[in-house]
Amino acid sequence: MKYSNFDELNKHILKVFDGINDDFENSQTFENKAGVLVNLVLSAEIIKNKLPPIRNIFLIFERRAENLSKHPGQISFPGGLISEIDNGSIVNTAIREANEELGINEKNIIIISEMKKYFSSSNIQVVPIICWMIEDVGKDNMYEYLKAKYYPRTPESEENIVIPLIHLLDPKNYMRKKIVDKDNKVRMTNVFKIEEFVKNKELWGLSAAITKNFIDLVFDDNLLS
Repeated sequence: MKYSNFDELNKHILKVFDGINDDFENSQTFENKAGVLVNLVLSAEIIKNKLPPIRNIFLIFERRAENLSKHPGQISFPGGLISEIDNGSIVNTAIREANEELGINEKNIIIISEMKKYFSSSNIQVVPIICWMIEDVGKDNMYEYLKAKYYPRTPESEENIVIPLIHLLDPKNYMRKKIVDKDNKVRMTNVFKIEEFVKNKELWGLSAAITKNFIDLVFDDNLLS
């Protein structure tokens, strides 16, 4: 299905994830849990003028520092471990971490839903929080605007990566690849080609799995035809 305006797409996404929000309260008591912000960034111009949204949505990732002990250099959604100051809310965690890491402001965020839980290779339960981020800037200037506005604020992040959703939706930019994990076991992982947005890097592992799952749930195969 193709979506002619924001309201159509938003209604569809809400329907896809209907009921998952009921698990918010029950899911907020686990230890060793992290929240990540799956941000769908859109120009307010698209909403105001009822323009087709798909080709104007961006996602913001970050490249982790190469000197980190866990997941060095990997591309990830902004987010991190739950803290006491989050008042038991994994949504608060994702928003707080995104603000600390990239300066993402809660005022720009409209929470849609959480996704299913994932477990990282370090056995952390990761809860993706899907949200809209509405930016008051013209649609033709979004990429440059987002790169300049949401730059890394902490030593853990070395670069912000802004990727159009339409690039991730294109089957030519997706593959399954064999990797050797930390236990020297060969396994298959999701991989998105993103070389035109960050040199010598791929989106793979947990963040790629979250992205692929979101795409498969929300969009059909005929979207780009």
